Amino acid sequence: MENIKIKKKIFVRRVKKDDWKYFRKWWQDTDLITLTSGDFTKYRDEQLYKWFLNMFVDKKSMNFIVLNEQKIVIGHFVLEIKKNIAEYHVVIGNKKYIGRGYGTLINKKAIDIGFKKYKLNKIFLKVRPENLRASKSYEKVGFKKIAQRKYKNPNSPELIIMEIKK
Repeated sequence: MENIKIKKKIFVRRVKKDDWKYFRKWWQDTDLITLTSGDFTKYRDEQLYKWFLNMFVDKKSMNFIVLNEQKIVIGHFVLEIKKNIAEYHVVIGNKKYIGRGYGTLINKKAIDIGFKKYKLNKIFLKVRPENLRASKSYEKVGFKKIAQRKYKNPNSPELIIMEIKK
């Protein structure tokens, strides 16, 4: 029997209220959260749910669920838009799909949506220096490092700022 290589595809849709189950799991996963700039693990479900519901109120944040070729939910991305610039956040929450090339596909899709649908001129992001896999994926699709920052709060992580322009 020969190996059949499945071409990876992703599909995106806007976040729905029944997606709470994914966010709750992702936001409480300490391994996953250490890769991001947030820390939701110290918050109770009630506070997390309020933040989740804010996704439907905040008209500047375009939140998307990402599904793979089998229509399995694998992650989430958001473009937080101010004028014609957006801050980009992405999480592959289903850890079985980390390191398999989906991040690059998601980044390409987010850039495409940002520049074509929302007419953005620039998209920027913040990534932890130790998250090398994410940094490589961002560079692969055209993001360039523009700064590295340590915030005044000693508990805040050091972050690399990257951007891509239209």
